[in-house]
Amino acid sequence: MSLNVLHIANCSDISQLSQLRYFAIKKTEPPLYQKRDLSAITSSPFVQRRKEENAKSTSLALAYIVNILSNRTRSLDLCNEVGFEPLTLDEYNLQYSKAYFHDFFALQAGKAVDVANGLTSLHFNEKSVDIRDLNDSHVSVYTAILKYYVQNDSHITGSGIAFENGFFPYVSKSTSGSAFPSNMGSINPLYKNAEYYTVPKSRNYSKIWKIEGVSKPTAENHTAYIGKHEGFWTDPYFDCRNQEKWIITYSAPFFRLVQDQPAFG
Repeated sequence: MSLNVLHIANCSDISQLSQLRYFAIKKTEPPLYQKRDLSAITSSPFVQRRKEENAKSTSLALAYIVNILSNRTRSLDLCNEVGFEPLTLDEYNLQYSKAYFHDFFALQAGKAVDVANGLTSLHFNEKSVDIRDLNDSHVSVYTAILKYYVQNDSHITGSGIAFENGFFPYVSKSTSGSAFPSNMGSINPLYKNAEYYTVPKSRNYSKIWKIEGVSKPTAENHTAYIGKHEGFWTDPYFDCRNQEKWIITYSAPFFRLVQDQPAFG
């Protein structure tokens, strides 16, 4: 799993949030062939009440975000209360539209996809590479790739490659902009329980792996690559442990061959 951790809560991003760019109210449109007058529906008391509730929830969430950002003592107290697990916005019942994440962070998502596809190509075309052999001595090799993305993109505050075997080279950005490599698998061995890992792993990628009825891994010179929409966006959260920032994580799957069949990272 290739992932980029994106810092979303600087001043300009909060301005975007206040305009419901991220917390968008989803609209239901009728089919093109079905022409209907929606004026009565959209002006109904129920719909208006729902819009007001969503607007209120968004305003409260924004106040909570700004409060944590502007008051370090408050943020430390809240993080301590939850055992330094991530602080979420779940209680506000916000309706996310992940399409906005794609629009705003398309460049950063594309970088994670490039890394994922590069790893898929490596594992398909160089069968001598075995993830079972990966250990701390290989951290510098993988983090050398990630450093470039972290140091040269102001939105990316961390980047990692999470393998199925517990090896998780990761690069985080300090307040000075320096990049620090580590093996997150040793620091947080339960990372495979995180949403950014479990959701992509549970998906069915069979359509990616089929071409004209032939399994791509067993067809010579065929390697299947993913696009940005095969990746996964988490909801925004405050990272109490590493970044002390409001962030969002985008993860993209990569694959390897196991008995000539594709296997998740």
